[in-house]
Amino acid sequence: MKSSNKKTGPKIRFSFGCSFPRNRSCPKSMEAGFTMIEMMIVVAIIAILSALAFPSLSTLIPRNRTKAAARDLKNDIQKAKLEAIKQNTDCLVVFTPQSGTDAGSCVTCIDLDNNNICTATDDIISQLDFNETNSVTLTNPNFSGNNKFVFNARGLPETTAGGMVAGSAVIQNTAEASYFFKIILASSGRVRID
Repeated sequence: MKSSNKKTGPKIRFSFGCSFPRNRSCPKSMEAGFTMIEMMIVVAIIAILSALAFPSLSTLIPRNRTKAAARDLKNDIQKAKLEAIKQNTDCLVVFTPQSGTDAGSCVTCIDLDNNNICTATDDIISQLDFNETNSVTLTNPNFSGNNKFVFNARGLPETTAGGMVAGSAVIQNTAEASYFFKIILASSGRVRID
């Protein structure tokens, strides 16, 4: 008989899972993770919260557009006032109200040809077209019975004939008609959003 003098060491066994008998549990490090039921519950909760939040988000976007358009109009009017003072000349502000599919516009310029209209030959300061802003319109521009006025070299608003001006224009949300902003011009030249 041959005897084997080979030394055998402990056998190393690699395991990719827990292979203990039923009465023993896996070590804590082997239990990490989520079960499928836990994942389904989390997904269901997220879906319910999303369904509750969606209606408020769908009205929030058009309202933010309306507010931004009102701020843009106020800023353009103030810019026209500052340009009139800076260039020591009259600056014309012309409104085109909403009509049919046209959402309206506001153009400010230095009226070089004195025709009380902002044309390509005039020095255009700013141009605000509400057709580019989704679900917003310019309605009811009324500045002392007119859709236009002039800032004089001192920054005071006047009619194109030279009288004092005060008035307002309305920026309205077409998706929600009760949501609007009124841009008010005082005869002192102060512009505010109401």
